[in-house]
Amino acid sequence: MVLDPRTLRVKSIAYIREALANCGAVSDSVIRAMEEDDRAAVRRMAEQLKKAPSRPHTDMLVHEQQCWQSGSVRVAGVDEAGRGPLAGPVYAAAVILPRDGIPSGINDSKRLSARQREQLDPLIRACALAVHVASVGVEEIDRVNILQASLKAMRTAIAGLGHPPPDHVLVDGNITPGSGLPETAIVDGDSKSVSIAAASILAKVARDRFMEEMDTRYPGYGFARNKGYGTREHLEALARLGPCPIHRRSFQHVACASEYPTHSDLIAFFKRSLVVSESLEELRSVAAIIAEKKNVLPPEEVPALRRLYRQQFKLLRSRCDT
Repeated sequence: MVLDPRTLRVKSIAYIREALANCGAVSDSVIRAMEEDDRAAVRRMAEQLKKAPSRPHTDMLVHEQQCWQSGSVRVAGVDEAGRGPLAGPVYAAAVILPRDGIPSGINDSKRLSARQREQLDPLIRACALAVHVASVGVEEIDRVNILQASLKAMRTAIAGLGHPPPDHVLVDGNITPGSGLPETAIVDGDSKSVSIAAASILAKVARDRFMEEMDTRYPGYGFARNKGYGTREHLEALARLGPCPIHRRSFQHVACASEYPTHSDLIAFFKRSLVVSESLEELRSVAAIIAEKKNVLPPEEVPALRRLYRQQFKLLRSRCDT
């Protein structure tokens, strides 16, 4: 049963009440139509909806509602955290949310501050019908590649939801993990599905906490701040210290550092780092480190580094423009 603001006036109060009980969320346009309805009972229902706590934005419930209306009761959202960093495990979370009582403020974890994610984490866990967070370590990432490791973390998170299993699984991205259950991949799902967004928050919080712990075990890389991503601070530490046990040796920047453990050949390290940079931000970080080390580099090598930087910059810029 779906409420349409254009036909609301011809629907009976009993129909509207039943639709509200089954749809899980109501759009703002429907609420406005209810407020303008001639029937006092319908206007009271609109007032109750406006006062109801934790009403998530209806755009984030579209996929869940489609699953609920097709007969799926337990709809799980799944997302990963940590595919891009140079260090640390990849995490994944699976969450089954109820139709009602979903905490407000749930959104793509990347759009939330660390404080907001920490505040939402216990609220999501408290309201969820089932939750599980899983991770795959750096050894397996290096052995099978980061994509396969991410998919395995997702499958483990889904399996950890227990019994009964989800009736349907909503997954962020364009690839489903292959859980053996009905699955739907949603590109940018963490900004389109409240269940996926909730999973993204739990996965991100769990991984961030792990990397903060690793910062005390392996000081000098700034893991508490960069969470293993290839920031300027992190790349410089790699050049100075070499990789630690939680670095992903299959990732290019880490492999570069591994090949020069004494870092006596900084020129070769910097040249390779420039060439393997995969984003303009990453390239600029490498260039900033080179600029800081310019005084200790052989002057005759600096022009070659500049040429490599310009070549890679043009290449990456052309990719951005296409």
